[in-house]
Amino acid sequence: MHRALQAVFGPARLGGWGLPLGLLLCLTVVSCTTINTGSAVRLSGEAQLTTRAMIDSLEGTRRSLSTYVEGQALSSRLSGREPLPPQALCSLRTVQRSLRLRVIMLRKLVLLYDRFTALAQFDYGDEAAPIFDELMLEIDRYEHMPEPLPGAACPDEDQTELSATPKEVPSPPRMTRISHDRSLILASTRIREALAKLRKLWDGERAIYLSVQKAALQSQKALARLLLSRYASLSPATLFAPHLAAFGLDWDAYSHALSRDKLAPDQLQALQEGLIAVLDERSRRLLAEEEARYVQQSELLQLLIRQHEILEQGQAIDLRHLSQYLVPLLRSVNITTCTPTPITPSGS
Repeated sequence: MHRALQAVFGPARLGGWGLPLGLLLCLTVVSCTTINTGSAVRLSGEAQLTTRAMIDSLEGTRRSLSTYVEGQALSSRLSGREPLPPQALCSLRTVQRSLRLRVIMLRKLVLLYDRFTALAQFDYGDEAAPIFDELMLEIDRYEHMPEPLPGAACPDEDQTELSATPKEVPSPPRMTRISHDRSLILASTRIREALAKLRKLWDGERAIYLSVQKAALQSQKALARLLLSRYASLSPATLFAPHLAAFGLDWDAYSHALSRDKLAPDQLQALQEGLIAVLDERSRRLLAEEEARYVQQSELLQLLIRQHEILEQGQAIDLRHLSQYLVPLLRSVNITTCTPTPITPSGS
């Protein structure tokens, strides 16, 4: 083997690299990296938590679109405006179908990590034992559920196929055995490449998701303002609950309705303006939280990519890994420029 390597690379180049022959044999013949299967299983669990959180975000965005359509139909009747035209409804359906395709993609990533966990826990003790594929346990019913489309059909609805069911059964793969560690490295590399593409797609479409959430929140806020200012038919009991519950109090909507005629017009106006101000503040907070959630999920994808790189290198725990947790902690302890200042109550 040594002569063969010298014949290919030459003695000068072989020595110029400064690599021991044993290490070079490891790099060229077999993989010397040992994968921690426990870390692989834990990585799969963390990745599935992140993926399911992303699925919940996209499903929430899809539900927001449905709520937006209902709110527009309600507001148009109460305010006398025109309802959404058919072209706008068709555009919203297109966005919903696109979001559903993203959800299906993420659900496949969850199944992929199920397989990665099974690969990490597979027992290679008996080399002659057959390898069975648990394909029948991975049928995704969400993927094969038809998309509910109420109302009139749109012109381009028949051009999108959500199901990716194969037309014929694929031929069985070749029974080629490779080491357990090498199998995990190859699987982790493929998943890491898919995560990088997914993060790029997620960051590119994040503005679209946020615009949908913003439109839905603005529609809900407009409807609440309309019901509050024009019809005075809303009860702020739930809004006041966090501020009164600690003192054992609650808002009595019935007593307020009875004593409404006894309040001065300026008192009613002040109450209405206060509620509208809370609506504006809460809508801004909800949108900021949604934006932060999308940014967090993008950062988690990047962390998963980094964890896959560490897993593939077979790195043991050392000071570099401890520093990932220790350095931010020390920085937060040593911060002196952000000392909290006491809050002076504005009223008693």
